[in-house]
Amino acid sequence: MAMALSQLRILMVEDSEDDMLVTLDVLKLNSYQPLCKRVETAANMKAALLECWDIVICDYILPGFGAIAALKLLQATAQDIPFIIVSGVIDEQIAVDTLKAGAHDFVLKSRMSRLVPAIERELREAKIRQQYQLAQAALKQNEARYRSLTLATSQAVWTANPQGQIVEDIPSWRALTGQTEAEVKGWGWLEALHPEDRERTAKIWTQAVTTKSLYQVEYRMKVVGGTYRYFAVRGVPIIDDCGEIREWVGTNTDISEVKQQEQKIRAQAALLNIATDAIVVINKGQKILFWNKGAEKLYQWQAKEVLGNLVSELLYKEPSPLQQAFDKVVAAGEWQGELNQINKEGKKVIAI
Repeated sequence: MAMALSQLRILMVEDSEDDMLVTLDVLKLNSYQPLCKRVETAANMKAALLECWDIVICDYILPGFGAIAALKLLQATAQDIPFIIVSGVIDEQIAVDTLKAGAHDFVLKSRMSRLVPAIERELREAKIRQQYQLAQAALKQNEARYRSLTLATSQAVWTANPQGQIVEDIPSWRALTGQTEAEVKGWGWLEALHPEDRERTAKIWTQAVTTKSLYQVEYRMKVVGGTYRYFAVRGVPIIDDCGEIREWVGTNTDISEVKQQEQKIRAQAALLNIATDAIVVINKGQKILFWNKGAEKLYQWQAKEVLGNLVSELLYKEPSPLQQAFDKVVAAGEWQGELNQINKEGKKVIAI
């Protein structure tokens, strides 16, 4: 069975067609199928470099041209293509200088047995470099996505050393607070917090670091623009195999909208508590969510006794008619009527 030949795209800078043919024969004997273009001048090489090549093989001296000039032409394109010099005679110092200039290897025409191993080695290394560059590009793309996600979600992701100090840059924190990298380092991040929250936060953080335990806190932080927003903070210690903290990793999540809603609910609850009527709030499952002072007076249960319980189990001896009333509210938006209920002592209460 015939073996498949490996294609090799070669740009050959060579003034001798016979020498080119010798090089191609060496490659063919080593199971390569060379696809070659020969150029002799700088202009022809510059045009040829617009095409795609696996390797450049260059004679050291050509009339009006040469390896150093050819190497500079290749480097000007910023293409990572192995450049190997093949020459009849070359001084050792000249060979060293060409390698320092960026050539990948040189092979004497009297020792062509070195050519294929040199090509294969340089192709492997070029592939490794290409894979590294792709990985770096992917990393930069992921970092850009991460920064965009952080800003979009108003969340900072941070790390600290085992002693609880910030030692690395936190771009997401800087984007939120406007602090510089130097200002965040160590305990400098505390300066972004509301003055009333700093001491409490520092104590909670110190306690977590000392006990190697979960760090959870809420505080107000000044963001870009000068306003304070509420953040829920959570940090966990990363423990190594010896049981020691390797680092801390945590997140700051903006909960300002949640806090605003909580404040509205508390204000509404305060108003409901002032009302003399009994006001009870239940969910779809008929669990009690709110029980005002009027309800405590009417039914004689304290709020702490009833919250989370089923209203049907507390206020009704017989099957609760609440579901019918609830269905009418869903369908029509309102319901009016009387409900026969009982209080804590079992006495009848009529709710209108």
